Amino acid sequence: MGYLRLLLVVMASLLGSWGAAAQEKTITIATEGAFAPWNSKDAAGHLVGFEIDLIPNLCARMQIRCNIVDQAWSGIIPGLNAGKYDAIMAAMSVTDERSKAVLFTAPYAGVGATFATLKSSPLASYQAKLDRINLADLNTAAQQEISSLAAVLKGKTVGVNRSTTNERFANAYLKDKGVEIRSYDNAENTALDLVAGRVDAVVVTKTQIELLRKRSQDVVAFGPLVGGGIMGVGTAAAVRKGDQELADKFSKAIKEAVADGTIAKLSQKWFGFDNSPL
Repeated sequence: MGYLRLLLVVMASLLGSWGAAAQEKTITIATEGAFAPWNSKDAAGHLVGFEIDLIPNLCARMQIRCNIVDQAWSGIIPGLNAGKYDAIMAAMSVTDERSKAVLFTAPYAGVGATFATLKSSPLASYQAKLDRINLADLNTAAQQEISSLAAVLKGKTVGVNRSTTNERFANAYLKDKGVEIRSYDNAENTALDLVAGRVDAVVVTKTQIELLRKRSQDVVAFGPLVGGGIMGVGTAAAVRKGDQELADKFSKAIKEAVADGTIAKLSQKWFGFDNSPL
């Protein structure tokens, strides 16, 4: 009886050790570090933003230790697939094209882009007939709104962030209508050129409007909110194809964070409105 009790104690100890080891698993998550208020660096060079606050919350729910690294946007998916890190959380919209290269989790934020310009620009007086356009369902009214936008932007320069859904939208729906599309490596440079008047307008996510206004109170939004289709269905974490277990853990943690109001609270803090996924 004593031997059996000792054996059970040893087995329990081993199982406890294995469980602790599983909880101490460490993964590395890449973010851009240049896309405020989602992810950026403060004056001291520390990563800050909505996703930087959300990551440790999700990792605690998954019982996984997480390191965060910054990676230039242009190489962020190749870096994931090369094994430099295990996941991406960098304001990445879920699209069919990206889904060919990575495995997405459940979305942790909404989606939608709009336009911004300066108060002194004639574009500031543009009156949209639609509040929203779903590119996956382009009815006659939506097509007319896009045509109207393209007409007022004809001959003008519109700034976008390179390799983003905003760039894809501008190239697909505006470029062949006589609108010059200028692509930038990061959101900071896009914002700087708008404020300096080197571009007439920019296509940005709704969450970036307040950031632009912090740079200049002369920045105003115009046009409808554009989403769906090539703009994707929301913002999610991405992992390597085949890493379904990690994707499932992320998705479970994200859904819990949506359900208990954590994401709503963090998005209010960083964006000024509830940007939870629908």
